[in-house]
Amino acid sequence: MAPDWRYFEGDGNFAVYADANGGSSRRRFRASDGAFVDETPGDGPDYVQAFKSDLKRSVRLGELTRRPNLQDAVHAGRLPGDVLGELKTLLRSIAGITL
Repeated sequence: MAPDWRYFEGDGNFAVYADANGGSSRRRFRASDGAFVDETPGDGPDYVQAFKSDLKRSVRLGELTRRPNLQDAVHAGRLPGDVLGELKTLLRSIAGITL
């Protein structure tokens, strides 16, 4: 399953949910500048079950046109500029929110 990108208006973060290697995870990045916030392993076999409460209170942005290397983004401490730009464009077109 492709990573699922979401936005949380309350805390101003983008989050990406993914399933891999029999588990799931959530990585959060600050929406204003793409800075890495944290990573949380899921406590279930897939992110839909592991992060059910998160998914209910977020705006789904879906997939990006390309798959960024999330480990590289975590190690660099921020999302690449083109990825952050695409997320902001999706947020504006889907939810009418401009950052």
